Amino acid sequence: MSKRSAARLSQRQVAIKGMTCAACETRVGRRLRRIDGVERVTVSARRGVATLYLSGEVDQATIRQAVEQAGYKVASGAPPWLSRDPAVWRDVALGLVAIVVVVGALTASGLIDRFGSLASSFADGNLVMVMALGVAASLSTCMALTGGLVIALSARHGASHPNATTRQRVMPQVWFNVGRVAGFTVLGAGLGLLGRLFQLTGALTSWLMLAAAVVMGLLGLSLSGASPRLGLNALRLPGRLGQAFQARSEADSARPYSDWRAVGWGAASFFLPCGFTQAVQVYAASTGQPARAGLVMGLFALGTVPGLLSAGSLAALARGRAAQRVYRLLGVLVMAFAVLNGANAAAALLPSSSDPAGWSSFDDRPSANVTIVDGRQIVLTEQNFRGYDPVSTTIYAGLPVSWRIKSTSLGCASALDLRPFGQSRLVLTPGQTATVEFTVDQPRDITYTCSMGMYRAQFHVVAPPEGFDPTAPGPTEGPR
Repeated sequence: MSKRSAARLSQRQVAIKGMTCAACETRVGRRLRRIDGVERVTVSARRGVATLYLSGEVDQATIRQAVEQAGYKVASGAPPWLSRDPAVWRDVALGLVAIVVVVGALTASGLIDRFGSLASSFADGNLVMVMALGVAASLSTCMALTGGLVIALSARHGASHPNATTRQRVMPQVWFNVGRVAGFTVLGAGLGLLGRLFQLTGALTSWLMLAAAVVMGLLGLSLSGASPRLGLNALRLPGRLGQAFQARSEADSARPYSDWRAVGWGAASFFLPCGFTQAVQVYAASTGQPARAGLVMGLFALGTVPGLLSAGSLAALARGRAAQRVYRLLGVLVMAFAVLNGANAAAALLPSSSDPAGWSSFDDRPSANVTIVDGRQIVLTEQNFRGYDPVSTTIYAGLPVSWRIKSTSLGCASALDLRPFGQSRLVLTPGQTATVEFTVDQPRDITYTCSMGMYRAQFHVVAPPEGFDPTAPGPTEGPR
């Protein structure tokens, strides 16, 4: 079929009751393809729907008859907002329990901190550690963002190709990662050539994260089967916008899978707003050497391959009767990633003044990390793989602040969002200390985060006591 003829196809979705496995999909698809005017059919037992691509008029009675000849029935009315299948909610509950258990085990065992500590060894520029940092990233923020999208798309590809061989199911993951490594290498070399990073502002990063969270949420909802009605309409554009892209989307759907498209998606992941990736991009740009910058980014992407390839292949290889349960469990995981990224983006866009767990109670005098010299408050903060230390700092209002941030490791916390201080984003370099100047006129609390909103800390601004002389000779320290 030519691209021009594919673009003229109309699309119709038919809800079908009674399908439970890949064999059901095959029987329904075989009958529907025999109808004159039906050029292509995709059937999903998990979603209970058949999608027909039509080159002419086909009446509903003919479609209903074909479905009944296959041994099933066309569902009447709109699908429900919430699934009435107990098996769906059982699998959703199992998925939630599994996530809680795994996260609890990783936290209790200290493995999360061990992965994060790999970033501390990056300061010396060791290329082996660059790849190790990629491994750490693929098990933390990259898995939450890039991995969530890869898992969802892999599962959807597997569900829409139930009769594909094992090799056919895995190859999209292979080519995605090939494109990712190649794209990171080439684009990284471009950063080295420019000598600076393609800068994303803090607000743009947060909005991109929020958009990714919405996409992941819809994909996860579709995979879980929890909402049949939303699942059928996941990622469909509304109104005239949807009509404008209808012809192109149908043409794309009618085309077979392409390795080159998978490579392109992998290369495009260079622009996803992962904090780890952005921090390494800054380091690569700072080298000013295209060859080394490309090598740094390529090795980092290579380090993420095992985690992303394993997660994507697991989703793609699910098949048979167990496939529906696997897709539901993965749908819950993807939705959990969506909630995590959405909450982080919201925290960055709308910083809260509430105290998260672990923040110490505030005093009415400057903290131990604050020294007042010649009328200026010098604040010392360390950025490491755990975030910012200390996470709470008390300063005086109306007194200029020289905030000195020492970076000891490369990671998500390296990209600091300074919008609460009326400034843009700051990307920290391991082994160096950056200085931020600001003054807060009135007592209040200021929450700041990394660019992804995953790490948070706070300044508690209080009024200086009566009779306080900031210009008195010699340093004045707060309580220890």
